Amino acid sequence: MGLLSWIFGRRDPPNCVAGSAQPTARGMMHCGKCGEIVITPPSNEYPPGSRWLCHQCATRRVNSAALLAELYEEVSHFIQDRMGVDISLWLPPEAVLVKSANTLVPREQRILLGKAKYTENHIPILGRRWISNVEVYILRELDYLQAGSVLAHEMFHVYSAANGLNLDHVTEEGTANLWGYLFLRHHPGIESDRHREELLKSMDPVYGAGFRKARDNYKKCTGFQEYLSLL
Repeated sequence: MGLLSWIFGRRDPPNCVAGSAQPTARGMMHCGKCGEIVITPPSNEYPPGSRWLCHQCATRRVNSAALLAELYEEVSHFIQDRMGVDISLWLPPEAVLVKSANTLVPREQRILLGKAKYTENHIPILGRRWISNVEVYILRELDYLQAGSVLAHEMFHVYSAANGLNLDHVTEEGTANLWGYLFLRHHPGIESDRHREELLKSMDPVYGAGFRKARDNYKKCTGFQEYLSLL
């Protein structure tokens, strides 16, 4: 599942270390990964607890198992904290893989940014259902924030299948894009703004319109679980 993609110019990855963004002077923050100063735009729209990344950390290309593992940890922790969902119950880190464009099946001449794959199992007489053989594929060479947004999107598909939500296609994809959007919003900055604008302005009747409807409904709720209860 995914939207149209483009690949930005390569940049060498920095030697990043784990950390949390710390405020400096007004309009500046330290990068939550490498500690470099991030000059922040004047805005009051950023949610509390935002995690700022410098340009280099936000635009690293996700093309290795080590960086993918780092990304999984960041996204899964965000999903746990923000959505109250422990995605590792269904999607372990080793089940997330980077794939080249020619291995992600094209659909309608578009390159898939990501794809969730799983087997649905159901024993009707016992009322039991579960998923197995779960894997998520992320397009190789996406920048760190875009790859994180795509991973959050695919994580929702896994969560939805595992919990038998049975949402219609527009609601399913719209809510998946909501997860991706909220991950981006948690990491504000120029790169995040660009990817969020893609979602907000998309004219796609499913990924764009579905997302905007999901976002409007989510804004009326106190959290994701309340949003889910209204679907």
